[in-house]
Amino acid sequence: MNPLIPIQELKPLLNQPNVVLLHCLGKSVHDSESGEDEYINGALIANMSVDFCDVTSPFPNTIPSAEQFELTCQKLGINQDSLIIIYDPYQITFAPRLFWLFHLFGHRNIKVLNAGIKEAKEEGVSVVSTPCIASMQGTFKASMDKNLIRFLAEMEENIKSQQELVVDVRSKGRFNGTSPEPRKGLRSGHIPNSMNIPYLNLMDNGWFKSEEELRKEIDSVLDEDKSIVFTCGSGITASIAYLAGRMCDIKKLSVYDGSWTEWATKHQS
Repeated sequence: MNPLIPIQELKPLLNQPNVVLLHCLGKSVHDSESGEDEYINGALIANMSVDFCDVTSPFPNTIPSAEQFELTCQKLGINQDSLIIIYDPYQITFAPRLFWLFHLFGHRNIKVLNAGIKEAKEEGVSVVSTPCIASMQGTFKASMDKNLIRFLAEMEENIKSQQELVVDVRSKGRFNGTSPEPRKGLRSGHIPNSMNIPYLNLMDNGWFKSEEELRKEIDSVLDEDKSIVFTCGSGITASIAYLAGRMCDIKKLSVYDGSWTEWATKHQS
């Protein structure tokens, strides 16, 4: 089942009682692109910089605890049987991260809208200036699937065992160490033995390419005998690759949550 949903299929779902529409809000250069706040009618705010990460972590975008994730979802009115539809307002950025988090914490009835505010308007989907507020507490329960996440110790062990294929989705310059990292004081480069597929190779004007095009990109590094661990700068664009892998029906996928920010901090050379 394709985890993406086109804008044309959204409208008939909006009035169904078990559907929860989430507007991803995060720290991005695209957040104020329109010059005003706009939301698809009925959307609730998913605050990626506060509610869906551990703000006490020394590293950016660290996963929340299962307890925090569960409580946040309940406050948004999410139930165990909810169909969750997530979107980014201007281009694919945070929605795949939230998609991965829901998978990580045990919820698979979820789709990502491959469109934003502009496309919604063009399709005649109602857009408003105020987000929706959940009318009641949800019953969502979180249970972490550790197969979908990797931590520093596991990444270090994999350098020896090479049991998993590590795919870094940062730009070639950052991967090769010829372009600076956006975070001050952090060296560029890559985890030993990792491979590179820049996440922009998966995109077309801010949205996902076709499944066929995505498959060509991922097949360029795919080893059928190994699972794939995606990594990036801080875990956001690695989640874009995770979603792309799910679109291609690749089963054994995970994300290194600390990504290059943690790795380069812990390994200075």
